[in-house]
Amino acid sequence: MIHDRRISSAILLGLLCSLQAVLAGKLAEIVQTARLRNGVILLVNAEPATYDEAAATGCTVRGLESDSAAVAALRKRFLAKGIYGKLSVASFDGKVLPCIDSLANIVLVGKANVSQAEALRILVPGGTALFKTDAGWQTHVKPWPKEMGEWNQYLCGADNNGAAKDSAGPPERLQWTAGSRYGRVKVVMPSVTSMVSDNGRLFTIEDMATTESGRLPKQYVLLARDAFNGCELWRHPLKDWDKEGCHPVKDIPVQLQRLVLAVDGKVYCTDGYDGPITVFDGATGDILSTFKNSENTRELAHAGGMIFAIQGEPYAFRTGVGKRKGFDALEIATVKLSARDAGSGKTLWEIPIEGTDGYIGGTLSIKSGKLAYLTRNALVCRNSKTGQEIWRQAYPYFQDMPRKGVYILKYNNSPPTLVMTEKWLFCSDLNLVKAYSMADGSLLWQGNTECNYTKNGDLFYVDGLVWTGFLKGLDPATGEVKRELQQNMTGPMSHDRCYRNRITQEYYINSKSGGTDLVALDGSGEYPGPWMRATCGLAMTPSFGRLYSSPYVCACEIGSMLLGFNCTYNQSRDQGKLMAIEPASH
Repeated sequence: MIHDRRISSAILLGLLCSLQAVLAGKLAEIVQTARLRNGVILLVNAEPATYDEAAATGCTVRGLESDSAAVAALRKRFLAKGIYGKLSVASFDGKVLPCIDSLANIVLVGKANVSQAEALRILVPGGTALFKTDAGWQTHVKPWPKEMGEWNQYLCGADNNGAAKDSAGPPERLQWTAGSRYGRVKVVMPSVTSMVSDNGRLFTIEDMATTESGRLPKQYVLLARDAFNGCELWRHPLKDWDKEGCHPVKDIPVQLQRLVLAVDGKVYCTDGYDGPITVFDGATGDILSTFKNSENTRELAHAGGMIFAIQGEPYAFRTGVGKRKGFDALEIATVKLSARDAGSGKTLWEIPIEGTDGYIGGTLSIKSGKLAYLTRNALVCRNSKTGQEIWRQAYPYFQDMPRKGVYILKYNNSPPTLVMTEKWLFCSDLNLVKAYSMADGSLLWQGNTECNYTKNGDLFYVDGLVWTGFLKGLDPATGEVKRELQQNMTGPMSHDRCYRNRITQEYYINSKSGGTDLVALDGSGEYPGPWMRATCGLAMTPSFGRLYSSPYVCACEIGSMLLGFNCTYNQSRDQGKLMAIEPASH
């Protein structure tokens, strides 16, 4: 959602654009108005006092000076004060800012021949630029590009479509890198379990403990970063996040990944594994509220101003491959489905799912006033505003389920995916995809699909077509193949990565090469990226016109790869210039 950032931009425009002069202390006021806990401030030909003011904000400050003497003097000043590092300064030609696009939260330009377009180029969307003119200081706010989308929930939206309305493209350029170079060993739960985005911020659940040994205690936190420059904004510890001891990395349960979402400037997450639903301020990390009687929540979803929750027993965290244990875990799950007001947390309705029903974890899907989910016996559709049942369709979940081997692994850790549209409901179930009418639940058609490695098969609805793992676009009403994409580079990796694939309005994003491969939906080409892969079990996140990947841990095809937490983009720079690096003066 872009509600919060639009408000922020409107506040900045209203408070700042009308000001023709910015006096002492106004830089700090802008930081406060923008609610920056951290970020990047770029000062261009600024006064020494302005550097002091910028340093007091706690942000990372970068200076660019066209006078080499000013650079030397400022470096001596920083060293004398012991603040060099958080503050730095370099020379430039007075015209072109030697920075990548969308880097700084605030740009202040003194007496320089830097154009407004050049300053706005390096601003993050919603960022503020101040220009010194003969009439005083003028302020401009960079608008948000319409083509930038967000990834608010586990599969982008509550409908489970996993389709980003975003302009992210092939990983050709590195925006920023951060965090640990590697995750922990593959025999434990992933170092990064979840990733969502909202209002120019990236929210993850990460293990911040050392990666030296998988046996050392874990320290999972909810962590916020600036999505454009990678600056850490805040973190909140999560108690017992690894309580179930899930392992290895590819086995991470979908339910655990559905416990955090970000929307309208707020982050909803359980405060620890068994903790209550807690609402965080996305900008600051401050706790805004805690929902009453929401302990033991296993899934969260947001739609229509409501928070939907599955509360009760976890769904089959330990698979018990080839044993009866895994099936018992599936059959005995007793939960409660509830809807709450997203603002107040007030419970609007709740219903039990118990007995012979047995909720199938990770299947809750919501769209346009309706919700659906799977039980052991049925596909159920309800009114999302009242909880009243609309229809129920028989769905024998266990009927053809293999009793041993990798298929149990797939079922227990990546249950069927339900994708909702206005007219149709699609279900991807192992090697099968089914289509139902949203009107009455009648089965319209079914066909074959392809499973991902230890994960359920792809299922997306984009450009009026249903997309499956075969790279085929199907007619949603009939299942007829309407478009088929070709992908030539399917190695050197012997299998796809251990996570769900992604899609945007332009690209099908899979991992056939062992990395991040983009196949154009219009059939115009493919863009292999074997050097970029995400944490096992999590996958890439397309958002804000960029691709985000978390630290890798496995040893599968590691001859060429990026290390650490990375943000890439593919837009070409309007201007380019190498910055001359000069030694610091002492």
